[in-house]
Amino acid sequence: MQAKGYVTVEQVEKEFSWSTGRVIDALETLLKEGLAMIDDGHRDGKRRYWFPCVTLSSDASGSEAKS
Repeated sequence: MQAKGYVTVEQVEKEFSWSTGRVIDALETLLKEGLAMIDDGHRDGKRRYWFPCVTLSSDASGSEAKS
């Protein structure tokens, strides 16, 4: 899974071969702990779970690669 700063339930199911219930339980726990945020506004209608602590800008990742 690429570090985009967010995941969908479907992405986690596919990547880890987890059931939908297990994925939702895990993501809901991260929400309750304040480690994730929800975005329901995407045009495809899929809920995205954002993890601000892992979001990288293209400038930051480019400069890290050059170090």
